[in-house]
Amino acid sequence: DKMGVSAVSLALRSATTPHMLLGGNKALISDSPGVADPGTHRFKFNGKGPELEEGELFLACAGVGKVKTLPADNLGTLPFLHLPLTNITTAGKEGSPGATKLIVPPALGKARAFQTTGLDPWSGHTFVLRAEFVEALAQDTGADGRSGSGFLAP
Repeated sequence: DKMGVSAVSLALRSATTPHMLLGGNKALISDSPGVADPGTHRFKFNGKGPELEEGELFLACAGVGKVKTLPADNLGTLPFLHLPLTNITTAGKEGSPGATKLIVPPALGKARAFQTTGLDPWSGHTFVLRAEFVEALAQDTGADGRSGSGFLAP
């Protein structure tokens, strides 16, 4: 559910303050075509996202990517994105999977610090993102320096 939103964003950020974008990348954008929006957004980081190490903590930040007032929107209402919440016991535990906080990026041209609610803004609840992260395989090179094909020959 959303109002005044024409695209949803997803950014991977450092878990430590000041929560910089990982790998210096920009947030990915998924268009949200008004009332025809299916409610599911897919973000493909293929070659665009940071490389994450096993066990590396990060924030997956969903947000408003672009705003556009639609005819059905109430005039004067701020754009919003409504995400369903689910119970989680680690929402308030810094450094734990599921640790949750709200961060608000600074306006363009303003200070680089984020405003934050601190941990556990929804009292033991968080929103859920379903994600699949695929491990990039190291390139296998032979003694001659050429890449291996991955097949064994008799």
